[in-house]
Amino acid sequence: PVILLLAAFALLASNKAPKLAGFCLFVAGVNLSTTAFAASLNNSTATFVTGIVDALTSAIG
Repeated sequence: PVILLLAAFALLASNKAPKLAGFCLFVAGVNLSTTAFAASLNNSTATFVTGIVDALTSAIG
């Protein structure tokens, strides 16, 4: 999970693959609360990640 988080933040920082970064964050954060992610990230990134998680949750559920 830590490696996935680092990879995701690197991708977000370089802004080269935001969708892949979001997926990495989702995979790394399956066992973590979305609110913890949101609190640790800035608003726009948190909104992006939360949107990804919500979309995947809706698709899976």
